[in-house]
Amino acid sequence: MGFSVSGATAIIFLGLFIAFGSAFTVAANSYGMISDAEEERADRLLEQQSTEVEIEKVELDEDTVEVKNDGDIGLKLDETTVVVDEEVVDPTSTSVNGNEETNLWLPGETAVFTVDQDGDRVTIVTETGILDRTEVD
Repeated sequence: MGFSVSGATAIIFLGLFIAFGSAFTVAANSYGMISDAEEERADRLLEQQSTEVEIEKVELDEDTVEVKNDGDIGLKLDETTVVVDEEVVDPTSTSVNGNEETNLWLPGETAVFTVDQDGDRVTIVTETGILDRTEVD
């Protein structure tokens, strides 16, 4: 009864130690992934709350839609969607304050989207999901 009880006890404690170590590692990794996801969600929410756009002028006769960035963050023109009468339209050209070479749309600047589409309603959707919609006169 001497060694077999001691050996069995040692094996059980070793098994418990390994099981606890594995469970702790999995729990720590899961907590880290959840924390990272919550931080990313908070960042996206802050970006949404800091985004505001306003359609200033729509002239589909001249194929232009002018939109002002009234928010607090910069936006990307190539990640902004133009919708005319519930149909996504790819702009033929874009510019910010007359500069056609930039993709960055900073707060206070006006972007001009050139679209080759007629319709009654224009919607601009930003990369953060914020939109503005207007009826065409």
